[in-house]
Amino acid sequence: MIELTIEQHSSALADPETPKRVLDPVSKEVFVLVPEQTYEHVCRRLLADGSGEIDVGRLVDDAMAEYDADDPLLASYQQGQGQ
Repeated sequence: MIELTIEQHSSALADPETPKRVLDPVSKEVFVLVPEQTYEHVCRRLLADGSGEIDVGRLVDDAMAEYDADDPLLASYQQGQGQ
């Protein structure tokens, strides 16, 4: 594990919603840093089946279900659909 310097930490906090891009000075390869919770929630699920294929429909369904779970007005939206 690489530990951030205080300066890097401050830079990361400047815009916590945006993933950080880091440049490897030797290979010039760019990496994207995301919080571990985001990685576990999204990336691991994408890689879990080992096929290398991404089931976008499943990801959208999962995201919508998670979003809807916290929506107190969901039932009223669904009632209006049938009219």
